Amino acid sequence: HILQKSLQSKSPFVWIARGISPSKREQIEALNLKGINFLKENKRFYPHCEIAGHLLGFVGIDGNGLEGLELFYENLINGGNQVLLVERDAIGRQIVYSGVLASESPGNNLILTIDLNIQYILEKELRKAVEKSEARSGGIGIVMDPRRGEILALSIQPSFNPNNFNYYSPNYWRNRALTDNFEPGSTFKVFLAASALEEKLVTPEQTFYCENGTYHIGRRTIHDVHKYGNLTFAEIIKFSSNIGATKVCERMKAETFYHYIRKFGFGEKTGIDLPFESPGAVRPYQNWREIEKSNIAFGQGIGVTALQLINALNAIANGGYLMRPYVVKKIINRKGECLKNNSPSVIRKVISEQTARSLTEIMVGVTLEGGTGRAAFIPGFEVAGKTGTAQKIDPQTKRYTWTRPVSSFMG
Repeated sequence: HILQKSLQSKSPFVWIARGISPSKREQIEALNLKGINFLKENKRFYPHCEIAGHLLGFVGIDGNGLEGLELFYENLINGGNQVLLVERDAIGRQIVYSGVLASESPGNNLILTIDLNIQYILEKELRKAVEKSEARSGGIGIVMDPRRGEILALSIQPSFNPNNFNYYSPNYWRNRALTDNFEPGSTFKVFLAASALEEKLVTPEQTFYCENGTYHIGRRTIHDVHKYGNLTFAEIIKFSSNIGATKVCERMKAETFYHYIRKFGFGEKTGIDLPFESPGAVRPYQNWREIEKSNIAFGQGIGVTALQLINALNAIANGGYLMRPYVVKKIINRKGECLKNNSPSVIRKVISEQTARSLTEIMVGVTLEGGTGRAAFIPGFEVAGKTGTAQKIDPQTKRYTWTRPVSSFMG
């Protein structure tokens, strides 16, 4: 009935089906149906299938970019409009389709910063980790060059195959590394530490009393997983003490802490060359109560993206500079001529090199014996890192619950 309706249309040309297989074409051709013709169309093919699918994105049936780099750089890689060539008689009536799609101008090529080997390893290991932990929301992984801001690998699990994107729910297509906000938990203590060191409010050896695991602020109570007495500032980071972080934060004005949070890039887009990036969620410091300021010190009450988190960490790894992350290294035309060269770009200086170096040494302790990130220790290397386990809000009780945690590591 639908086919009959299409063929009764007054339009001189209608599509019956697109993207059919060669064997199906042969079957239809064998019927010798009058007025039925075939057109060859270009179709995007992704040879590595699921590898970097969220990053590459995909195109629709008409070749228009719908997600990822395909969408962001559509005007550069899609070329000009395509023209359907047809034959007409002397008075302009259409005789036959030539079956040729001619492009007014060919598209350009993108050279990516992605390292295929690192990308493959990241996807493989992230998939294993998601399966082992039975993570209901999947996983996100990013590898970046801290000095250049180049994305070397980016993976979302579960992944999808952009060659057959319509087989998946649209929820699978979303690049959650830059679209989704989450509370960072204890990974955020690193940025509190950077702020306190830069302001010279603490030294690594300075001692804080951590109240044996329970600390009251007004009507609210802050807990530590383990009961600690006196801890040095370095040990607060190593053992990830919420109470220790709170006591450090109490030495800092809300305005100062907020200033560093924003300097590290939270609450604004990183400027990466990918679509749908979220700026995260940082409330103005004028609206903070004392308990909210303390919660932010250990990563609650603030929304970040995975991309913001690693980009901010890079400002510690590279000596204090917040970089603009990017995925496309250069754009070249079909002749091999370079049209645009993306190079490292500093957004701003965040902390001094001395602060970055001192904090890096503290973070090495996290992966050593007794630290929360011991699993990230690699024999023969010094690994500076920070773990985070944030509680999710229970939709029924509207309170934080440990039954739905978000676990993360950055290093």
